[in-house]
Amino acid sequence: MTMKLTMRPRRKWTEADFAKMVALLKDGVPVVKVAKQLQRSEAAIRVQATKVRVSASGNLAQRAKRNQEFVRNASARSTN
Repeated sequence: MTMKLTMRPRRKWTEADFAKMVALLKDGVPVVKVAKQLQRSEAAIRVQATKVRVSASGNLAQRAKRNQEFVRNASARSTN
């Protein structure tokens, strides 16, 4: 018994999809969650993020976000 594989047609990426993906990744949201929100595969998110030169590495994005928060907190402490 052989199974026939059927492929789903590809959905085109809209400007709204790109904007949402970039915003989420820059906010440090993991690729898994971005993929679920956009109803795309993790691989698709990584490919498109590479095309628009946004880090799709959750660790790097989260580290950058923590660094920004640290700098903000440090500057707030130094002004007090």
